[in-house]
Amino acid sequence: MVAFFPENHRNGSRKSVDLRSNFFNINAVFFLISFAPQADASAIKPAAAFDCGEIVGKVFHDVNRNAIHDAGEPGLPGVSLISLKGTLTKTDEYEKFHVGCTGVAYTNYQVKVVLKLDAQTLPSGYYLTDKEPRVGSHSHGMISKLNFAALLAPLVQIDLQDGAFENDSGSLKTQWVDGIEKLISILNKEPSALRMTYYVGEEKMLLARKRMAILKRIIESRRKQTLRHDQLPVEIRIVQLK
Repeated sequence: MVAFFPENHRNGSRKSVDLRSNFFNINAVFFLISFAPQADASAIKPAAAFDCGEIVGKVFHDVNRNAIHDAGEPGLPGVSLISLKGTLTKTDEYEKFHVGCTGVAYTNYQVKVVLKLDAQTLPSGYYLTDKEPRVGSHSHGMISKLNFAALLAPLVQIDLQDGAFENDSGSLKTQWVDGIEKLISILNKEPSALRMTYYVGEEKMLLARKRMAILKRIIESRRKQTLRHDQLPVEIRIVQLK
């Protein structure tokens, strides 16, 4: 802190004042200038470019079906993904994708990032082996990895209509129950993917969705009972008949 005092214009000398005893003396006219910056820590905010988190990852061919990207497993280019915020991205020629600035700046919490893969953009014959959408978390300013596993598998397809079910219910008619056991036998012969297509007629769309959800749970439960614990990729399609 520096103190400046008015000069004595008659003799050109400075007036001497003892700051300790005359600090509040109204007869001593002086000005105080402080060169020490007064920092307010609460006002300091990180630059947004360094505070946001980013997600990088790869969509790969899961050869051994363990949902982990192991050495030698190739990636899949040209696959589209979308975040919960609506950010679209696509795997490049190196089979990798990048979602930038996924976080919210100036918070001290971890950020949850939700990514969904567009299965229709996978190469023909490929299906996701892990659960989707994927949820990842990261701290601000950090880069996190989130991979998607897909497999190349034979496609087993079944087509269904209202006549296969009891009236207005999700239960299969008795004559079709044996067909489930045959389907399980086919699926257990080798790693496969299942596509179930329901053709909607006069029944309501809500009932069609309910029936497909019930049938999917029955098939998955029966596979586990046969000691098959690997995940079965199941694609459900509901088509409205005109």
